[in-house]
This record gives sequence, structure tokens and C-alpha cells, in this order.
Amino acid sequence: MENEFGIVDVVKVILRWWKKIAIATFIIASITAVISLMVPVYYEAGTTFYAASPELAAPAPLSTNQDIISVYGDDTDIDRLLSISQSNELKDFLISKFNLYERYEIDPEDPKAPYKVQLKLSKLYQANKNKFDAIFLTVEDRDPETSAQMANSARNKINEIAQKLIKESQSQTSDGYARSLTEKETLLTLFNDSLSVLRVKYNVIDTENQGQVLAENSSSAEFLLSEAEARYTSLKTGNYSSDTIANLRSKIAGLKARKRSVDGQLKNYNKGINQIKSMELQLQTASNQVGLLKERKSQLDATLSTPFSALHVVEEAHKPVIKSRPKRTVMVLGAGALTFIFGCLIVLFLEGIKKIDWNKP
Repeated sequence: MENEFGIVDVVKVILRWWKKIAIATFIIASITAVISLMVPVYYEAGTTFYAASPELAAPAPLSTNQDIISVYGDDTDIDRLLSISQSNELKDFLISKFNLYERYEIDPEDPKAPYKVQLKLSKLYQANKNKFDAIFLTVEDRDPETSAQMANSARNKINEIAQKLIKESQSQTSDGYARSLTEKETLLTLFNDSLSVLRVKYNVIDTENQGQVLAENSSSAEFLLSEAEARYTSLKTGNYSSDTIANLRSKIAGLKARKRSVDGQLKNYNKGINQIKSMELQLQTASNQVGLLKERKSQLDATLSTPFSALHVVEEAHKPVIKSRPKRTVMVLGAGALTFIFGCLIVLFLEGIKKIDWNKP
């Protein structure tokens, strides 16, 4: 038990060694201060923005509900912008625009240069969703003006890429409408031709009233024929001139011919009316579809030429006035504190070893 350290012993040891510990702490802190002065200074600029709803880029007739249109995007839209923010297209844009090979002192002839410059950029560039569901994009650079320019340029490029994705989707939809229009118009021409053939074949001009007119004509012819035949029967038994009877026979023959003609037309009409009405219905349906497709394509084409924003900017990146790193004071104080702690632990360890009786079993 006599070899154990108490609190008093610990304090005594530290007080006995405090000058050496203090000197070591001062030396390490001084060295850290010198090193910190050699560390490059970086400035961080940040911009904040929200994802915009793709519904804002949709033409009015295609919107699902014109009374409720979301202005801000949902989690899917936020994830899309975050994916774009980490895309090679965006990084290549920043590398090219700000000449990052030269800025980061990377030899572009090095086979690993593309990997190195992207790795360096990834350490200085961040885009994350904050607690308010906004995207906060930051860029660090040795020049404060450049850091702000890079942050704003990155945000604008994200907007441009997101717009392009939506425009490409709309363009593909428009091309699909164009193909459907071609097919529908070809079908419409076929229906028109078929309907014309059926109308000529069955002598149908008006599907709404022609049947009723033919039925009335047939009834009228039937009535006149019956009336003429009854009169003829009556005249034959009377003393009438042969001319009168001959005229009546001629009239009966004409009425019979008229009756056969009307009945033939009515029969032909009834035979083809269902086919013609079916064809008219198909023609009307195809015509409506063509009209709707033309309207949708027209609206979509108009939308394609109309600018829109894929994001809502909350705050632009401004030139930072204070550095983001290195935190020299923190580095010096941290190095000094660690040196002091390790110094105390070392002297306590050394004093503890001295108290051990190595000959004692």
C-alpha cells in the first residue's frame, strides 16, 4: 500500500516537475503557433436555396389540379438537387470555370490529375440539407471573393442542370405526342375514307333524319297505292272511259315503282346504318383525341420555350470577411493543453516507477 499514490502525492509530483512541464508546454505551443502561421488561410462562402416544384414548369392544361399547385418541392425534388450537386457534370464545370488545376497546384498532365482535383474540390465544397429542409451549399477557398463566386456559380449550375432534366423530359413527352398525332391522323384519314365508302354503298346522307324520312315516304307511298288500287277496283265495275282507267293503271304502276324504290332505299339504309354510325363514333373519338393531343402538344411546346427556375434562392453567397480556418488560437491552446496533460501523466508514470520495489516478490 505504501507504493500507492494519493491526491497529495500527485500534487507534490506535479509541483516538483511544474517548471519542466511548463517549459515543454510553452515550447510545443510556440511550435504550434509557428506551424499555424504557415497553414494556408481559407474563407468559406455559402448560399441557401429551396427546391422548386416541377409543377411550376408544367403547362396549365396538364396540371392535375389547378387550384392546388405546390411552389416548393418535396423530398424527391430536394434529393434530385442534392444528387446534381454531387454530380461530375457540376464538378467538371467548376474545375473548368475556375481553372482549379492551377488553383490547387495540380499538374493536369498527371494521369491521376482528374481524381486529385475532384478529391481536393470535394474537401472544399459541400452541399447538405439543413434542419429547415433547405439546401446549404458552401465553398472554401484561399480568396474570399472566389469562394463566393464559386458558391453562386455552383448553385446556378445546379439550377441549370435541373432545368435541363425537366426540359428533356418534357421534350420527350412532346415527341411522344407528335408520334401519337401522326398515328391518330393516319387513323382519322382511314376512318374518313371508310365512312365515305359506306355512305356511297348504302346511299346514306343523314344518319339522324334520313331513316325517318324514308319510313314516312314508304308509308305515304303505301297509302297512295292502296287508295289508287281501291279507286281502280271501283272504276272497273262502273261505266268509266278507258282513258280514265288507263291513267289510273299508269298511276298505280308509278306508285308501285315508287314504293319499291323507297322500300329498297329503306332496306339498304337499315342494312348499313349500324356500320355507318359505328364508323362515325370511331371517327368522332379519333377526332377528339387528335384535338386533345394537338392542344397538349401546343401547350407543352410553349412551356419548353418559357424559362423557369428549379430552385428558390433564400440567400446569395457573399464575400466572407473572416476566415473559416485555420483556428490558430484553438490550435495553440489545444496543443498546449494536450502537452500539459501528457506531461503530467508522464511524470506521474516516472515517479510511480521509482516507488516500485523491484526486489520485492
